[in-house]
Amino acid sequence: MISLLIPANLRLRFVPGLLVLEGPFGVTRLATGKLRFRLRDSSAGRRLVVDEPGSDASSATPASTLLAHVQRYIEGVTRGIRRRLRLVGVGFRASTVTSPSTKEQTLNLKLGYREE
Repeated sequence: MISLLIPANLRLRFVPGLLVLEGPFGVTRLATGKLRFRLRDSSAGRRLVVDEPGSDASSATPASTLLAHVQRYIEGVTRGIRRRLRLVGVGFRASTVTSPSTKEQTLNLKLGYREE
């Protein structure tokens, strides 16, 4: 049995062969194949538990890999995705603009070769 701690602001729906994750930053779906999931309450909080169809060692690898993907999807729908960029070189201009209503930042790039 393999499990994963679930944040409080995440909603999960189980459809045969599909796991639907809903959070503040959106909705995403993940194909699960024959693996079955269930929620279990523990002292640390809610846990997503994978019930594996077989008990042999070869079935543990896909379940643990799938849980790693689920963890990344959970991070995306609960906290959002952020990346830092370091731009080095010439021939471009980069700036960020923050939207006053949504507080989201947008990256503007002006690229290309200009002859004068």
